[in-house]
Amino acid sequence: MLIEHAEGSGAPIVYEDNPTHDNLVGRVEHQAQMGTLVTNFMLIKAGAFHRANGGYLVLDALKILTQPFAWRRSSAPCARARSAPSRWARCSAS
Repeated sequence: MLIEHAEGSGAPIVYEDNPTHDNLVGRVEHQAQMGTLVTNFMLIKAGAFHRANGGYLVLDALKILTQPFAWRRSSAPCARARSAPSRWARCSAS
């Protein structure tokens, strides 16, 4: 489980000050052990999209437009939602 929101705690509000691709979608970190890179489930880091699931993600528009891969990744859910009007309304309002 990447993120858990407790029942009745309300919608999470996440402000991402540095909206890079890795900070938005998450990443898998690695550790060097005896000359090789290893990873395990404890090194999976959730991104802002995961932390804001069911709530609000607040981004600085200028910062996200200056990140080469972040804008493409963040606009993809809204582009896919065009075929589902109920989800598109949420994307266009944010």
